[in-house]
Amino acid sequence: MTIIEGKSLVQYIHMFENVKLSAKSHRVCLTFVLAFFSFLGFVPQLKAQSSSQENVEGYRAVQARPWLGVAIDTGKKGVLIKNVLPGTPAQSGGLASGDEILSIEGTVVKKPEQVMTLIQNKGVGSSVSLIVDRGGKELTKTFKLVLKPDELELVRKQTVGKKLPQIDVVDASNGKKVNLKSFLGKTLLIEFWATWCPACRESHPRLSNFVEQLKGKGSLEVLAVTTEEQSVVASYINKLKPKFQVLIDSTESLHQSFGVSSIPMIIVVDKAGLVRYATIGGGENLEESIKQAIMFSESR
Repeated sequence: MTIIEGKSLVQYIHMFENVKLSAKSHRVCLTFVLAFFSFLGFVPQLKAQSSSQENVEGYRAVQARPWLGVAIDTGKKGVLIKNVLPGTPAQSGGLASGDEILSIEGTVVKKPEQVMTLIQNKGVGSSVSLIVDRGGKELTKTFKLVLKPDELELVRKQTVGKKLPQIDVVDASNGKKVNLKSFLGKTLLIEFWATWCPACRESHPRLSNFVEQLKGKGSLEVLAVTTEEQSVVASYINKLKPKFQVLIDSTESLHQSFGVSSIPMIIVVDKAGLVRYATIGGGENLEESIKQAIMFSESR
């Protein structure tokens, strides 16, 4: 069970309102927050408070968190399903990327937070019926809600063993397109990140140091991939001057391919373009990712 103490979903969204980003970047931030909570199957709760508004210390049980196994965003008609994890209630119930949820149990939904609230209110073990729009045709989908699995287990299930898609991204330093196919034959340590993510920024000096240690070893590269606009990323690059290559996934295709729902997320890709390792976070997790990258770069 997970409790985000002292903050409601609205407060998490408002955290980004004072950040001086473009409209698209604010949308990206909000999308990450909403997709994160949707993927993990929980809505932040306020910790219980006494009449004096002081936090009540000690153990407090919370309702078990049901989940769908989808990443969602605001759509044209309802709530857009951006990605569906394999082996989840959403997949078994027949939901697909590109569907738009129009209603849940008869309640019309227009915003991601409405979906999360309605699913949360149903609870683990309950059956839920959705009406979705798929290419202009309305379909009814029904499935049973289950308890959210471990997040790291989900990330590895979504990534390890998967081929790195040969899609175009943008080099943040010059705005030129780069096809990921060009990295075949090299081991890659790829971090999914954003400028507004403190844990991501904290990992970058270590990644730059690692790249410095790799000089003369062309078989291993470090890439940092974000969905933010180039102007935002360029400002960050000019200030930090990272030693690794920063790429922009402007279409969000790479993020969707690997179901990125929380950051920093790191994957290690071998020379054949196959994901061999994945984790979330920095610190010891980042160090383990570096060890894995070195190991696969030295293997033949």
